[in-house]
Amino acid sequence: MEHVERQDERERELRDDADALEQQGDQLEQSGGELEQQINETREDWERARDSSEVPGAQDPEEGAPAVTETHDESDADARPGTSETPGAADDEGQSTGNPPNDDAPASDDED
Repeated sequence: MEHVERQDERERELRDDADALEQQGDQLEQSGGELEQQINETREDWERARDSSEVPGAQDPEEGAPAVTETHDESDADARPGTSETPGAADDEGQSTGNPPNDDAPASDDED
């Protein structure tokens, strides 16, 4: 008799687990539908903005306003005086100094 009671209890647990999984599946399906709706709404908003001249930068560069691009000089180096493109670079002997160069300091020829 005890065996039957344990079997019945286990079946109830399995049914409860199955019900919980079904409920979780339903929630995931609903969330997926809501996400799909948000994606569609966002896509429609973007298409309206792209087709409107009131939203600068949203137009296709070939159709509307010119594309906004970043411009850089030939070098992205720091243009401030006393800076270098390779601070802390290796010295003549191939050893890195670890210190940024000081353009105002005279070159030293320290040899130990």
